[in-house]
Amino acid sequence: MSNIGPILSPLLVGRDNLLNLADRRIAEASAGHGHLLLLAGEAGIGKTRLLRAILAKAEAAGFRLAKGDLAPQDRQVPLASVLDLARTMNDLGGFDGLGDALLTIQGGGGGDSLGSRRILVRDVAQLIVTAIDRPTLLAFEDLQWADELSIEVVGELARIGQDRPLLLLGAYRADELPLSSLHREWRARLLSQRLAEEARLQPLTYDETALVTTLILGSGLPAPRAVVNAVYERTDGIPLHVEELLGALGDEARSDGRAIRNAEVPDTIEDAILARLARLSDEAQAVALAGAVMGRCFSPQVLAGVMDRPIEDLDAPLDELVASSFLYPFQSVDEGYYDFRHQLLRDAIYPMIDHPEAPTIHPPLAELLFAGLAAARCGVTGFKAAMALADVGVIFALVVLLRALERPRELALLYAWNPLAIVETAWSGHVEPVGVAFLLLAVAAITRGRGARAAAALAAAIQTKLLPLLLVPGFVRRFKLRDVAVLAAVFAVVAAPYAIRGPAYGAGVVAYAHRWEHGSIAFPAVLAAYQKLDPAPALRGAIGWAQTRWGAADTRFWEALRAAAQPQELARLTVGLVALGWAFAQSFRPRVDAAHEARLALGGALVLAPTLHPWSLLWVLPLAVAAPAGGWLLAAALIPLQYLSPPGEVAWPLRFAILLPPFGWMAVEAWRNRRRRAAEAGT
Repeated sequence: MSNIGPILSPLLVGRDNLLNLADRRIAEASAGHGHLLLLAGEAGIGKTRLLRAILAKAEAAGFRLAKGDLAPQDRQVPLASVLDLARTMNDLGGFDGLGDALLTIQGGGGGDSLGSRRILVRDVAQLIVTAIDRPTLLAFEDLQWADELSIEVVGELARIGQDRPLLLLGAYRADELPLSSLHREWRARLLSQRLAEEARLQPLTYDETALVTTLILGSGLPAPRAVVNAVYERTDGIPLHVEELLGALGDEARSDGRAIRNAEVPDTIEDAILARLARLSDEAQAVALAGAVMGRCFSPQVLAGVMDRPIEDLDAPLDELVASSFLYPFQSVDEGYYDFRHQLLRDAIYPMIDHPEAPTIHPPLAELLFAGLAAARCGVTGFKAAMALADVGVIFALVVLLRALERPRELALLYAWNPLAIVETAWSGHVEPVGVAFLLLAVAAITRGRGARAAAALAAAIQTKLLPLLLVPGFVRRFKLRDVAVLAAVFAVVAAPYAIRGPAYGAGVVAYAHRWEHGSIAFPAVLAAYQKLDPAPALRGAIGWAQTRWGAADTRFWEALRAAAQPQELARLTVGLVALGWAFAQSFRPRVDAAHEARLALGGALVLAPTLHPWSLLWVLPLAVAAPAGGWLLAAALIPLQYLSPPGEVAWPLRFAILLPPFGWMAVEAWRNRRRRAAEAGT
């Protein structure tokens, strides 16, 4: 029977050093040496569970206990934490009327007659300390929500209770202490005056996360590595996130790494994250949403471009997100990037994205199709059915192209029956078949000399996905002036919504290309070369010299150049320029028809691109049927092996197994074609 619901690890993992510290402080307090121990950490890190464990240890050592709890709405309630502590004293007993006395001081006329806040704080603290005649532990939880009087009482207790058998515990989320508030000053004063010590709870390590996962699975065997990898990747070792994520899954899914990676964020975590986000400024929320669409980490320069705002305008909201523990500080994890502290943070924010503020990577025609399907309320199944229907259109377009090339129509079955085409359209619902169908019609039309039709179809293909832009030089070489006008007109009409409303055309694609890397072997090789050569210092020096000689008052251009001088950016620029040069060169190859030209240009770009997803090959697969290329057919057969890797990762051995055999085939084919052409030229 599947068990879905709250789950707790049966053991407190990764906190042995803090429990040992608590044992020492309990022993010292029992001997009459009072102490204040502060437990600090972000939400979900395990402060409450550790505090409960310490309370249990103290109770076993003969301490009497009382605890004050708070909620966010208690910030404006004077002495709220002390009041809840007093009620706990009355509920648990053993405090000889101290609870009633505290409630009377706060609520009666005597409280008003004290005359000042400071006297009130001292009076409350003195009343408590006077009653400490035996080992006592007083705990104050969620002090980030405490009013100023409450935290001053805790501080005063630490000062005057040092010679009493009194152990004070205070727990708070350090990242949520209000900025420029008494809370931060109070904490700093207590620590600097040695009136308290702070124990910061850290996320669990990979091995500790593995142990918690093993304990929750309860199979008696260590948790599978794939499961641990998925849990650690999603939770970053935050104990509550581990428990809630696994608790949201059924028994079978908990043992499936892919199911864990694909699981939705549990409501308990999502609600807490979104509540925290709602307390931030509108600017910080907008930056968080835009950053979430870019990934786990993002560059501030690209973020500014995506949001169409000057980069200096983002400094304040980014600082606010860092101070609120949504982001790691700039460059603390990845050079040149901000990082979300946890994947679940990004996963919870991402569904909130308001699309006008988060540029899409899809051109207008694809967006119009999405909007139409959404308006028709097709749902996920309807969307996939529409993409499957578009794939049928690819088959018909391929038949049209084969006729234009005077090749057997039966060859279209090589595409129609290819598992890659079926999986990526009918199963995954990728929009590629819409653009590919237009592309095949464009190639067929230009092969038959129908330039205007080819221009319109090519423009439609480009407005579905931008990859066919690489074919424009080859088509324009064959066009008449009228055909060029048709290409421009169709392109402009479809792009009009972007000009009227929304972000700059292609802004989302720029953001995507700037950061993403998946499945390629060419790009990582180029990147490794740049990292080894490290030309950045020399380039920055040259940029500085140029700025000194020709620079203007506006330094944004030069700052952008310096940012582009990093190995990552140089590698992307290099492969991009090589891909453009390769595609342009194919446009002027002698005795090459449009189908071969398109396959060579698009195939070369995919080989060089930082990202090579299985569905990307749908652009080349039908062309490899029309303009025979066994290497690409083999690549289409092997690339689904990427799905054996966890999402977002493709192991290097798998990359080589997928790509080296097709590349070898292509190399042999190229060598044979060269020899054949040489033999034909000799005759």
